[in-house]
This record gives sequence, structure tokens and C-alpha cells, in this order.
Amino acid sequence: MFVEVKARKNSNCGDPMEYIDSYKQKRIRHCALYFLKSIDFNKCDKDIRFDAIGITGFKNSKVEWVKNAF
Repeated sequence: MFVEVKARKNSNCGDPMEYIDSYKQKRIRHCALYFLKSIDFNKCDKDIRFDAIGITGFKNSKVEWVKNAF
């Protein structure tokens, strides 16, 4: 599982999940592929999953976790 976490001080800066755009997803996939090749992942029988976590606020934080986000 690969997880991208974005945090914002408050909602005035926008939803943290909006910052995980298609360009960022492409970069994360590329890095994941590089890592998986380095550990010879073809010999494993595990599934790959990309999750996204968005955190808004530091005190009384709102946390949004999207499994299989992309």
C-alpha cells in the first residue's frame, strides 16, 4: 500500500485532497513502480493499493481517508 498524505492548517487553504491532482498521482505511481522493481515485486502475490489521506486543522483535526483513491 502506498499512501499520500496532505495537510492544511485550515479550510481557508482549500481541501487537502484537491492537491492530489493527476500530475501528483502520476508521480506517485512512477515512484511506486521504481520501488517495486527494486524489491523484485513480481515474486510476491500481493495487491497494490494507493490511498489518500487529507487532514484539515491541527487541533480538532478533520481526517479523510480514501482507500483505493487512484
